[in-house]
Amino acid sequence: MKQNWVLIKVLEWPSQSPDLNPIENMWTMLKKQVHEWSKIQPETCQKLVDGYQKCLIEVEMSKGHVTKY
Repeated sequence: MKQNWVLIKVLEWPSQSPDLNPIENMWTMLKKQVHEWSKIQPETCQKLVDGYQKCLIEVEMSKGHVTKY
C-alpha cells in the first residue's frame, strides 16, 4: 500500500526490517575479516615494530621524500 506524503511516495514495511538495514549484510564480511586478522603471527607484528625506527630515520634523512619504505 502506498501513501502520498508531501508529494513523496512512501512504501509501508516493518520498521525493524533487516532486509532494509545495510549493516546486516556487512556482519558476515566483518566476521571473515576478524578471522583473517587473527591468523597474523605475533612475530610478523614484532618485525614491523622493530623496523619502524629505521623507517623513521630514513624518512627524516630524505626530508620527507620517497624512501625504500
